[in-house]
Amino acid sequence: MTNLMTGRVYKHIVVGILLLVPFFYLAYIWGSLPTQIPVHFNAQMQPDRFGDKSEMVVTLSVLSFVSLFVYVLLTNLSFVDPKYQKDQSPKPMEKLAFTLVMFMSAIGVVIVYSSYGHISGRIVFVLLGLLFSAIGYFIKDIKPNYYAGIRLPWTLESVENWNKTHQLTGKVWMWGGASFIIGSHLVSNAMLDKLFMVLVGVLVIVPTVYSFRLYTLEKKSQKGA
Repeated sequence: MTNLMTGRVYKHIVVGILLLVPFFYLAYIWGSLPTQIPVHFNAQMQPDRFGDKSEMVVTLSVLSFVSLFVYVLLTNLSFVDPKYQKDQSPKPMEKLAFTLVMFMSAIGVVIVYSSYGHISGRIVFVLLGLLFSAIGYFIKDIKPNYYAGIRLPWTLESVENWNKTHQLTGKVWMWGGASFIIGSHLVSNAMLDKLFMVLVGVLVIVPTVYSFRLYTLEKKSQKGA
């Protein structure tokens, strides 16, 4: 029990450090930033709005708050989610929560870097690819709950549907993540937003259709019986 508690404390410390990394980076380059910096980019990753550099602090604060909220929620589902079984292993959810914190921290660093006025959409795509691949790797082991995963009426109704859907989702998202990374190097910057919409559509539609098909087959089987 002591080792378990110590391990969790270390994890929380690492999470806290990750949340602060973008702020440390911003503090490091603060003096070299102009008063007015890019605060918004269009689909081609060209700056289309400028603002005071103090806005960066607000942006990072919101990002960190959201990241921390998601981490605390996912690592404490047994207290807030009646569907989450208290006797099941919390490790898959903890790994997913930690992955999301790392991603949000990396996005924070990219946002700070963008204050110099140049950012490549390919960097964002690589991060998204890594995120989807990591989620795909962990999501296959997540058990039924109301907060994370493919939460459809059919998956929440049937444990078998949930498990099979998430097994497929894991594979699709891992390959989808790899497609994000590879695709970002094969298409022009102008096509990145279109590639994003196509890939996200595939990642959402395929598990949904598969889950619904499992549901209809189960219903037919019940009627036949």
